[in-house]
Amino acid sequence: MQKEFFTGYALSPQQEHLWLIQQSDKSWAYYSQCVLLIEGNLNFKKLETALKNVIARHEILRTSFYCLPEMTLPVQVIDDRNLLSIYNYDLSSLETQEQYVQIETQLNKFSQQPIDLGQSSLLSISLVRLSQNKYILIITLPALCADIITLKTLVAEIIRFYNESSDSREVSEKPIQYVVVSEWQNELLKSEDGELGREYWQKQDISHIFNLKLACENELFEQTKFEPQFQSLSVYSEVLSRLQTIAIKYEFSTVTFLLTCWLILLWKLIGDSDIIVGSACNGRADEELKEVFGPLTKYLPLHCYLEENILFNELSKNVQKLTQEISDWQECFSWKELVNNTKINFLPILFDFYEYPNYFDSGSLKFYLYKLYSCIDKFKLKLLCVEQDNCLNLEFHYDSNLFCREDINCIARQFHTLLVNALNSPDVAIAELKILGDAEKQQLLVEFNNTKTSDFSNKCIHQLIEEQVEKTPDAIAVVFEPEQLTYRELNARANQLAHYLQTLGVGPEVHVGICAERSVEMLVGLLGILKAGGVYVPLDPAYPQQRLALMLNDAPVPVVLTQQRLVETLANHSAQLVCLDSDWAAITTHSTQNFTTEVSIENLAYTIYTSGSTGTPKGVMISHQALCNHMLWMRTTWPLTTADKVLHKTSISFDASGWELYAPLIAGAQLVMAQPQGHKDSVYLVEAITQHKITILQLVPSMLQMLLTQPTLEKCRCLRSVYCGGEPLPLELYKSFAARLDAQLYNLYGPTETCIDVTSWTCESKSQRQTVPIGRPITNTQIYILDSHLQLVPIGVSGELYIGGVPLARGYLNNPELTAEKFIPNPFSQEDGARLYKTGDQARYSADGNIEFLTRLDQQVKIRGFRIELGEIEAALVQNPQVQQAVVMARQDQPGQKRLVAYIVSNQEHTPTTIELRHFLAQKLPEFMVPSGFVFLEELPLSPNGKIDRKMLPAPELTRFALQTAYVAPRDEIEQIIAAIWQESLQVQTVGIDDNFFDIGGDSLLIVQVHHQLRQLLKTDISIIEMFQYPTINSLTQYLNQEKAKEYNFEKIYKRKKSRKTSLEHKKKSRQKNRGLKKQGEI
Repeated sequence: MQKEFFTGYALSPQQEHLWLIQQSDKSWAYYSQCVLLIEGNLNFKKLETALKNVIARHEILRTSFYCLPEMTLPVQVIDDRNLLSIYNYDLSSLETQEQYVQIETQLNKFSQQPIDLGQSSLLSISLVRLSQNKYILIITLPALCADIITLKTLVAEIIRFYNESSDSREVSEKPIQYVVVSEWQNELLKSEDGELGREYWQKQDISHIFNLKLACENELFEQTKFEPQFQSLSVYSEVLSRLQTIAIKYEFSTVTFLLTCWLILLWKLIGDSDIIVGSACNGRADEELKEVFGPLTKYLPLHCYLEENILFNELSKNVQKLTQEISDWQECFSWKELVNNTKINFLPILFDFYEYPNYFDSGSLKFYLYKLYSCIDKFKLKLLCVEQDNCLNLEFHYDSNLFCREDINCIARQFHTLLVNALNSPDVAIAELKILGDAEKQQLLVEFNNTKTSDFSNKCIHQLIEEQVEKTPDAIAVVFEPEQLTYRELNARANQLAHYLQTLGVGPEVHVGICAERSVEMLVGLLGILKAGGVYVPLDPAYPQQRLALMLNDAPVPVVLTQQRLVETLANHSAQLVCLDSDWAAITTHSTQNFTTEVSIENLAYTIYTSGSTGTPKGVMISHQALCNHMLWMRTTWPLTTADKVLHKTSISFDASGWELYAPLIAGAQLVMAQPQGHKDSVYLVEAITQHKITILQLVPSMLQMLLTQPTLEKCRCLRSVYCGGEPLPLELYKSFAARLDAQLYNLYGPTETCIDVTSWTCESKSQRQTVPIGRPITNTQIYILDSHLQLVPIGVSGELYIGGVPLARGYLNNPELTAEKFIPNPFSQEDGARLYKTGDQARYSADGNIEFLTRLDQQVKIRGFRIELGEIEAALVQNPQVQQAVVMARQDQPGQKRLVAYIVSNQEHTPTTIELRHFLAQKLPEFMVPSGFVFLEELPLSPNGKIDRKMLPAPELTRFALQTAYVAPRDEIEQIIAAIWQESLQVQTVGIDDNFFDIGGDSLLIVQVHHQLRQLLKTDISIIEMFQYPTINSLTQYLNQEKAKEYNFEKIYKRKKSRKTSLEHKKKSRQKNRGLKKQGEI
């Protein structure tokens, strides 16, 4: 209806909020609806009169909303006419079931059809005839006009007006109109009276509210229309009765009990102690407003901090106080001010409670509340608790764009389980309250962990290799540069070494160190130790002497196998050294027959040292049973053939090297060993793969990323399987891999303490997943995701990942305290001595049983596949007398470039330089543990509780002062090109030609990037190893110029030789020609 002149009233604060919400998401879901089932002899005239009387009394039922083009907000316009329209439907000819289908269809139309809020009458009334004495009355209003209290009061007034015996004085009293309340609310928000209330709400920090996300919540990449749905769950009357009894006992309300349960469930599902819920307040605290029609209800932010040790009843009392507090200030709450301050315009998670009778008796008629519905605000998830005639109905409302029906049903079951637990144990800590039912426990404990098999062999790994030797004795077992050995030859050499080691006292449980570069000798050394029954302890020759000495002093190592050129790196120990090269002549005097030993699968196979948080590396002890379980699982799951070739490129100091070495040797495949340091050179790796026709490759994701930058990668068509592990596999990296190579990619996960890998995932090219899972547990392995009280967390909820089963290590060498801390009794197993390993990794189960890795729960990090305890680096730094305090963290200031940064507070006397600290650490730690950046601070930032605030630590900025190296600018074009590449890769502004690449933030991964760009821009064949040898622009340029000069000299010599050869050939031909002419003359 078009009007030129009209009287308009300003929207109330709640109406304004709702109008803006509706305009932003274009949803028609915001309405209030009451459905009454009427039984008896209905008088249509009396019903119509009753409806007209109610409409006449309340202006909001005759209100529409006009918004002219020049207006940003509409105004309320009241129609003085009483335009009642009742839509009549007759369904009496239909079967009962079909009748209710038609009714539901009619009800759903209101959420799907747009409403013209400017039309004269927004009140919709329908009367549906089901039979002669049964009717359905449907009353619908936009949420701008009515909330749930309005509907309840509306029903009561309709019945009172219909009932001739009602007190006419009771219904004739003139009610307070909504526009009056609106004006009062608007004035209050601006007046001095509301100042204290405004201050209260401005102090409430809800800025992090949208960080509260449930695991099952869908990720939305574009704005969608709000489409709420709900699932109901009925609670037995006995439960409600017990609830009311306990509420009385502990002096809090039924509503508080239910709200507390909702908060605890959210805390458990989200994993955040700081929970904010929108709690409904009906806006009718004053007695005179009790029966006011209109949208007075609003959801107010209730901010609650949950601590796991607080008792349920104590938390309930706190919640009741908070609820009363926000209720006291509800009239002063303004979305307008909140939005201006925080940009938040709705509360994602809501709670509401109301009660009403099941039916109203009106003499000859009975009015049953068939449905009462009201959506007055946007939300992601809402719990509505309805108490009706001693029954409790739980309605879980949700935005169907964000959640699916199955997930909401699961949340409903979990709430019910928690509710019952809280009723049974209101005096326990909230962390002890369970939310999982028996069916979910069965799924998590049994179905997802159904991995047990007894089919696997009880033989040790070297015995499995010996069996393969019998099958393919003359097949090539190992290739290293020009050298290669058949299975028979490799076995014979390993046997000779085993017999020799036996004479030195090596047997079961005896540790033997092995410090050797990648070579056939190294492989023979490993197999010889295993055959003798010993336990090999890898000692990486690239490690600093101090670290190797620590390991040798910790491990009871009577013998160390090494190579003559590495003897000097092994100092300060009492072990007998056996050189696999210079001492080999003595070893060859021993038998080539298989060595018989008493070793069993329970004995140790190896002890590998990994980074330790206390500053000392820790030795992880792995049994033959764990090692063989992994190898046989791989052989069963991804069988190799005699045609396969596996590239061994991982240092034996990392357990992932185990399957590279042994998987091919128990399957008759060929093991190809990469050059020492070759694993750092992506160009070399591509060449090795193509040259040797490698079919099986293992890489950490960061190295795979570098490999994918190689332009010649498509030559690697021989690859059929690539295995990734050691760090999270980004989804984009897999997509890049799938676009470049036609090989199958696998994602593996497993800490050193559980023998290589304990889960696996086969990457899917058409997967719609947002992350790459780590998959399911391998054979004879159990994975549990637990909370801090060792309780199972639901599917989709994050917790700490625990591992059980055969793969577990025996523990940490010489460290029973740490072993007891990390390897705990398995509370879910009936087996004697069953244990779980506490990984410190945060993860969650998905509905299909696959596991998603999330992050670390402690200060352990993974960089380029290397496991690093930041505490070990910090402990090493503070040993420097010039360092007072040190904090180390892994930063990723540039996408895909994670690096270690150390923050130093130095002693006042002297501030160390970056170079000094790098050199100091290089004597104690492996290269991958030396930070690439150093930041010097006067003091470390602290949080309010006095702890170091790592979030406030600044990104590193390199300065010339930090280097203390004289700046020399690039002098020619080549130096300028190299400097520009360094600046881009290292994110530094200036680079001098004498600056060391590693002193200004470089590491072994960044040098691969630089190497790739240098080869492209300078058209040079320089290797990664040479890049390490010449770490400054000056030295690198000199080397390149020398190589160029050699090339030039070679060309000159070649041309001179070629010219001389041509000249000699010409003279020879001339002599032959002259000789021929002379002979002709003689004839």
